[in-house]
Amino acid sequence: MEKDLEYYKKLHYDIILKKKSGRFVLSIPELCCIEEDVSLEKAYEKLESEKEKYFQEMIASDSQSYIKEPEAMRLKKSNLFSSLAPFSIKLALIAFIGVVGMQVAISKIKSLEHDLSKKAHSVVTDLNNKFKSMPPERKEEIRMELRETVQNIRPFVDEFKVLLEGKEDKPESRKKP
Repeated sequence: MEKDLEYYKKLHYDIILKKKSGRFVLSIPELCCIEEDVSLEKAYEKLESEKEKYFQEMIASDSQSYIKEPEAMRLKKSNLFSSLAPFSIKLALIAFIGVVGMQVAISKIKSLEHDLSKKAHSVVTDLNNKFKSMPPERKEEIRMELRETVQNIRPFVDEFKVLLEGKEDKPESRKKP
């Protein structure tokens, strides 16, 4: 894109406004342009004229590359990557920590699962061995205790069934044991 007078006139520079001894002092620090007047409008007109004259002289001397563009324009062009870099680094670090944490958790869960499986197998095997060596009268006594226990907890189990199936049972339609 060719940077001509119209291009530079369209750029929006920050203007510093001060009031000194009843006069308005306007300046564009990036272009070293300063104007003042008792009227704010006149001071602004003079500053715009000074700015245009500055651009014309720089273009006439083929020195456009030395014209400072407004700070906001430079920030948009140059700082996009540098402003995203810290965010990107933090995001990558958090993702890495998350992945490592998940791997540690998964391995810990697998280890616990394996240990629990071994313990459950051991308990079941021990119970089975105890039942095998038990006299028939004691086996029948345990069966009767289990039946009674199941009858006592059946309402609770029915309640869990309703919750797990997602059906709502009205109190009056529930079966009473």
